[in-house]
Amino acid sequence: MQKERWGDCVWIGVDIGTTGVRAIAYQPDGQKLSSAEVLYPLDTPHPDWAEQNPAQIYSAVESVVKDTADALRYKGKILAGVALSTVMHSFAAMDADKNFLTNMMTWADSRSSDIVKTMKLDAELCNRFYQNLLSSSCLLSND
Repeated sequence: MQKERWGDCVWIGVDIGTTGVRAIAYQPDGQKLSSAEVLYPLDTPHPDWAEQNPAQIYSAVESVVKDTADALRYKGKILAGVALSTVMHSFAAMDADKNFLTNMMTWADSRSSDIVKTMKLDAELCNRFYQNLLSSSCLLSND
């Protein structure tokens, strides 16, 4: 890449949110160059449940990054990288081939609240749970 072209390099910022994903690219001077957004549902099939289809979210991320990058290319800009932001935690079960087994339980899912309340009544159980969690560094796989 020629030295004078560095000013044409742009990063895409991607915000993966609870109900949608947004991508945006700004120039260093703050001028917006391109953006895209895809919304997806938060499924609540039962009280206290909050689930999403992880494949749908993955597809939405691919879509907004592609659309934003295509617009940058059209404007003669060079994509330097992509920065991802996702604040809240979720859980998606996968098999050994990395296929999703279920919908993803989101941060808003509270179906285990009764279990947690009961667990908090037993200080020793809580201590063992958190000590195991910390000592394993949350590793669930040997990969």
